[in-house]
Amino acid sequence: MSDNRIPTEIIDLNQALAIAEIELIKKYGKAGSEKPTLISKNRGSSNKVEVWQKRYGDKDIRYAVRTGEFAAFKIEGDSYVRTPNVALLTEYVSNSYEKNTLAREEFLEETKNSEQNWRKANEKGLSPELYFYGYIKRGNFLTLCTISEAFNMDLAGFIQSYRFGNEAMQENIATQLYNLFHEMPEKMSMICFDIKPQNTVIKFDQDQNGQPILNDNFVIKLIDWDADWCRDYKFLKSNDSISRDSFRKASAMAMIMVMANFFYLYYNQNILRDKMVEFYDEDRNNAFKITKVMMNLFKAGAFGGSRTEFTFMARHYFRAIPNAENMTHEDFLFEMFKRSISKDKTEFNGRVGFIKGRDLILTGGKKRKTRRKYKRKTKRVQTKKRRRKSNIKKKRKSRRRKKRISKKKRNGGGLIDLWNARMAYKNTKKDYKFYKNYFSKKKSN
Repeated sequence: MSDNRIPTEIIDLNQALAIAEIELIKKYGKAGSEKPTLISKNRGSSNKVEVWQKRYGDKDIRYAVRTGEFAAFKIEGDSYVRTPNVALLTEYVSNSYEKNTLAREEFLEETKNSEQNWRKANEKGLSPELYFYGYIKRGNFLTLCTISEAFNMDLAGFIQSYRFGNEAMQENIATQLYNLFHEMPEKMSMICFDIKPQNTVIKFDQDQNGQPILNDNFVIKLIDWDADWCRDYKFLKSNDSISRDSFRKASAMAMIMVMANFFYLYYNQNILRDKMVEFYDEDRNNAFKITKVMMNLFKAGAFGGSRTEFTFMARHYFRAIPNAENMTHEDFLFEMFKRSISKDKTEFNGRVGFIKGRDLILTGGKKRKTRRKYKRKTKRVQTKKRRRKSNIKKKRKSRRRKKRISKKKRNGGGLIDLWNARMAYKNTKKDYKFYKNYFSKKKSN
């Protein structure tokens, strides 16, 4: 390792497998003497995955070896240059959201954060079990490699092969996704922006006909926890429980809404529809408190001292939404929300009367205007004229006080009793007249 902050920099895949085997032995027991068996090979747009099986202890364990189709970085002196072979990354860098070249310290910070994300997700049970995370160095190129618990396929492959299964499976998948996206901000104080079925994996048993079985082994997890799209946010762990809970729920529902749009736009079967409608009904009764926070999170740019990319990623994946590129943030979020509460295009087309600002409020109401009282910051300088006026006022007050006291003394105490009576019975004219007559008779006698 050239630097202990680079997560497990190695020179070939065999070293990665050797490190992973140490973790597997720790977890499951002694490794069998037989060689591992290759179960399957798959290729995606940016990764290739091989699934292997080997006996550890008394179990046959399957693990997935995932390596990048392309190198992630090229080393040029003390700089690390991204190699943007994926169209999304090229677009992102060209729009100046992300720097193409990182200094060594920046690169080390990013790789450290990515590794922490993967390990934390593994610890919290949100991802498949992780056995290795690091970079394979070939010449001046670094390629990301992960070795983890093997799942049958990603969710996109499952949908293509089995649609969403039967009704019970659909409900189970929706519930597991709902829980995963809520646990991410709650357990990890994190938001991921590259939400899609390809970054979701599913494990299941099969019957004699090769059809998936819904049992305890039917499990869904999330992958791709790299720090470029998954970030830790301070406002998700604030000491203020009210704002913290609002941000957490808004973050979770924004991620669920993005996944719901994938199901609606690409498969015309939004299995998250009921979850979104349940949230909509609840939030509507609370004056759309959470959807207003979602609007703040959904705006691309600085938020809470950090950047959020919901709009950028959504516009990239959901270009099929008419005029998506030119919409305001508010209009675009409204269109996505409307699709997320629709099961398919038929239901969406039936929501003609669903109007922004009435049926869905994404921004706060009018602020109440209040008068602000400004205190004088500097002491007012007294001129001779002002000082003379204030002295005259003080003398007048003291004269009035003396006149009141002397008047009471001159009246021999009778008016003093009358004064006390008036103060005690000032609201009752009858009592006041009675006491006035009483004292006047007493005085004449």
